[in-house]
Amino acid sequence: MKIFDLLLEEDIKIDLEVSEIMTTKIIKVSPNSSLGNAMDIMKEQSISQLPVIKGNFIVGTINESLVLELLDRYYNLTSLRDESVENIMTDILPIVPKSAKIKEITPLLKHFGAIMVLFQGKLSGIVTKADLLDM
Repeated sequence: MKIFDLLLEEDIKIDLEVSEIMTTKIIKVSPNSSLGNAMDIMKEQSISQLPVIKGNFIVGTINESLVLELLDRYYNLTSLRDESVENIMTDILPIVPKSAKIKEITPLLKHFGAIMVLFQGKLSGIVTKADLLDM
């Protein structure tokens, strides 16, 4: 049975708010960072995706799947690492309020590696599939 199916069966835990399981230390990159910098951060922090933040706004995402796709288009890893995050980032991750229930975000996590959490219009946390495993 998959984690998502197990969580849907556990009524008590899925009624928790995302604020109770979210990670508040948000590791991020700016759009003008190099992809090499983003890749190094993902490796050092053992994470699979990074939100791209410009000022106070979430403008995109960099993730391992994207990097693997891009390896096919670039002639060598050096040219890929030199590319600007802004030129290759994908759409933003889903955004929910910190009062959202875990049962509301579980279906989203089936399709996205993470969910961004907002409080009073500001980014306040991130919830990943790994956070669900730690419940």
